[in-house]
Amino acid sequence: MENRNQNTKAVVEAGMISALVVIMTLISMYLGLSGYAGVCILPIPITVVYIRQNAKIAFITVLVSTILVGLLFNPLQAVTNTFLMGLIGMSLGYCLKRNFTSMRVYVIFGIVVSIGLFIYAIIYVELVTGVGVYATIDNGIKLMTSSIVKSVGTTDMNARQKNLLDSIKRIDTNYILKLMPGALTVVGFIFSYINYKIATKILKRLKYKTQEMFSLTRIYLPNKAGMFMIILVLIGYILTLSKLLVGEYVLQSSFLVLAAILTACGTSLTAYYLINKYKVSKKMVIIIVVIVFAFNLYQSFIILGLVDLVMNFRKLDTNHIFKK
Repeated sequence: MENRNQNTKAVVEAGMISALVVIMTLISMYLGLSGYAGVCILPIPITVVYIRQNAKIAFITVLVSTILVGLLFNPLQAVTNTFLMGLIGMSLGYCLKRNFTSMRVYVIFGIVVSIGLFIYAIIYVELVTGVGVYATIDNGIKLMTSSIVKSVGTTDMNARQKNLLDSIKRIDTNYILKLMPGALTVVGFIFSYINYKIATKILKRLKYKTQEMFSLTRIYLPNKAGMFMIILVLIGYILTLSKLLVGEYVLQSSFLVLAAILTACGTSLTAYYLINKYKVSKKMVIIIVVIVFAFNLYQSFIILGLVDLVMNFRKLDTNHIFKK
């Protein structure tokens, strides 16, 4: 009798969450926020259901939501959105329920979100819009160019605006296409951090124990992972020299991901020393970081990240190659 009551309670909860997800999905679609909301907001109810119940109930919630959204909106878009939402929500729920460390959760979750975004982008562009990846990028570049011309006018442009317009016109669509896997990976990890942060706050309000989110001053690239990324860049370079098209994708995307990671590590190292060594307030650190990026000096963070990868200043990498 008790199991029957629990099953009934689980089904009722799944129904309520499904209704909530449908409402949130429809609102986000009508407001044109489905892509961002689908990563940062919509998966959270699925995560809560996974932790409160189990994977089966969470899957049923996703399935019911997909059917209802499909009946009320575009069926194909409903499937793509709920696929992404379900994948992200259930993967985070799985990691949190297994009590993984926050860094392990973030790495696994970031990889899953990146893969989900890549699949979502391909399906959405190829099937939902029917335009194609290449045409979408090319149209985006043309749209940026025309919007600048319309907003300013060709005769009233100052030197900076003209340089910006010339830079956009010189953008190669094929080059952007080769950066796409790397760009989606970087965006995936950014979105996974936001989703993870929001989800843990909600779960704490619901009296669930979660691992404390790692501090931004403790971001680092493990030595082995760094070597893997560098080797990946070198493989891409060798394949490019061999005139293989896949080599350019591997080289450009892996280099972009490595540069983004080193930038994050360099920023973290800077924040660590400013806060812990020089007692600078967190608000002032944020202002300093913003100024560095505003003046396009972020390359200094890449260099600091690379130095930290080799020297392990904060001793965060316990398996470092130079560990005594």
